[in-house]
Amino acid sequence: FTRRCRGVAMIDMEGHEARAAIAELDGVELNGQSIQVREERPRGKKKRGGRRR
Repeated sequence: FTRRCRGVAMIDMEGHEARAAIAELDGVELNGQSIQVREERPRGKKKRGGRRR
């Protein structure tokens, strides 16, 4: 935990081009940092938790 900005970006791509970009760019070093490229997974519905007081 460094309290530094993670530098997040999102790109919209589909199909074989997206899979090729992920395979080519995941783990590449950029400005001295290894980047992580992954496919976004659909989020499930959040459960409302906790107790009301």
